[in-house]
Amino acid sequence: MSAGLDGEARIIFRTAPNGTIVTFGPALATSVDAYEFIDFWVSIETVGLSATTLVRTIGGGTGP
Repeated sequence: MSAGLDGEARIIFRTAPNGTIVTFGPALATSVDAYEFIDFWVSIETVGLSATTLVRTIGGGTGP
């Protein structure tokens, strides 16, 4: 685990031999309509590809 430029925790995987980097984080706690979510960023960087997306998980709550 490491910290990014903003000080938030991240998990970084580096694979061989092509040097692909997969990064998870930072996580963001969110609540919408009484549902509690955990959002976290995932990015993949490799030769010819750089992609980032926000992933949402349901972390609990009562909901409607």
